[in-house]
Amino acid sequence: MSGHGAGLTDLLSTAGILVDVSDRLRRGHATNRSAWQSATRRSRGLAVSAARHHAERLNDQLLTVAAGARCGAGVLYKAAEKNSLLDGHEHAVRQLAVTAGCPPGLRAGIRRELEEISFLRDELDRQTARAIDRIDLARDWRTRSDPPPSATPELAHSHRLSLDDIHARVLGNRAVGPLVHELARQYPDMRLLQAGDGHLVACFGDLDTAPAAVTLVSGVHSSQPETWGGILHRARGMHRASGAATIAWLGYRAPDTIAGAVSPVNGRKGARSLQRFQQSLHDRAVIRGHRQRLGIVGHSYGSFTAASAAQLPGGLWCDRMFLLGSPGIGTGDLADLHLRPTTRPATDGTALWAAINVGDPIAAADDLTGEILGKDPTEFDSGITVHVGVGGHSDYFTDPVFLRNLSALTTGG
Repeated sequence: MSGHGAGLTDLLSTAGILVDVSDRLRRGHATNRSAWQSATRRSRGLAVSAARHHAERLNDQLLTVAAGARCGAGVLYKAAEKNSLLDGHEHAVRQLAVTAGCPPGLRAGIRRELEEISFLRDELDRQTARAIDRIDLARDWRTRSDPPPSATPELAHSHRLSLDDIHARVLGNRAVGPLVHELARQYPDMRLLQAGDGHLVACFGDLDTAPAAVTLVSGVHSSQPETWGGILHRARGMHRASGAATIAWLGYRAPDTIAGAVSPVNGRKGARSLQRFQQSLHDRAVIRGHRQRLGIVGHSYGSFTAASAAQLPGGLWCDRMFLLGSPGIGTGDLADLHLRPTTRPATDGTALWAAINVGDPIAAADDLTGEILGKDPTEFDSGITVHVGVGGHSDYFTDPVFLRNLSALTTGG
């Protein structure tokens, strides 16, 4: 074959090696996690819990490398597919060149075509190399998964301020950009609770009088400001349908890409921020003498973040958790999720509610995410209510079954 780019055999062979490396690292991660959980299963105390989560964070670095290797293999397999097409085209052109009686003019055209194929193969090689260089997921996650700084005080420090006062303080902060002011104009019924770089927390409904407050945790791309309008629209729709004060919680550095969503790093770091926020909701209600049920709706990668928060030492203030279109919940055992209800705890599986839509492509990602992000919540046989709906990945929020169950949190049903 002409050209100096990587050949089909080399591409497939190298991709296979990367897949093998990824599989070995994932098995090593599972072995380490199982050994650590077995060793600490009967241990008690905050120190042991903290040590366990520290060990898990270190062990997660294996998954970061494994995901990078798997993504690299995917790039090589796509390059191999394109290389195979070039090979087939080159073979056809060369067959034409040896055809008896092929006129000289046609032969000159064939030579130019072969030169073009050679150029395309070299260019494919260069573009593939660049794509692999950009896969440095470990570097991407290290720089993007840290919680963003808030330009305004957290709710925990504003318990005695009214929602209108908090909203005014957020808008009055010079560090808050023009986009936040524009969103406040577009959604006059919204009350801002926090805002910062890649960070927004906003509420629809009266948080201080509503019988229930629901926190919406979104997934991939939700740290990108251009997505905030759509997420706020979704939160307002949930409030209007359920009567619960609904909070669009964009308080963690969500993955910016689908490839980044293969890693648990962003979600695990975001889980700590979510745990603190739910604590602040609970504390505000207690200080104001308001009995309020708390719910969390985790969508897509946000469901992994929410479930991870429930696995932290101290648990998570939440009466009912809804997991929509989830790639995994960070564990294979629902007993690892510790919800701290503000009312009488549910014992019939209603504290956990999961939905998957038949047209949601997230279900096809289980082979890649299962060992990394944990078990799909809709695959459990007990301990959770499971709903199979229609539509795609973004259609959960108009599903009448979901909205009916969300409303039950407000009525206490």
